Amino acid sequence: MSLSFPFDHPGAAQRPHFFNHRIDENRPMKVINIGAGFTGLICCIRIPRRFKNIEFVCYEKNADVGGTWLENTYPGVACDM
Repeated sequence: MSLSFPFDHPGAAQRPHFFNHRIDENRPMKVINIGAGFTGLICCIRIPRRFKNIEFVCYEKNADVGGTWLENTYPGVACDM
């Protein structure tokens, strides 16, 4: 018994365009990151390093990065550095 892709039988329609690429092929992609909080900053660093041939943009609504830590104050909370 052999398994075949549904588009492999005679008379089937052409394969959709998204099946014409290998999964590890570095085809051009556009990536948008929304938010420059902690997780957003990690994405801004790791996505361009991990994937090649991408157009990457990061959007942040505030004038600076930091997400919720930039927008809110937490009385009594401190960080020793």
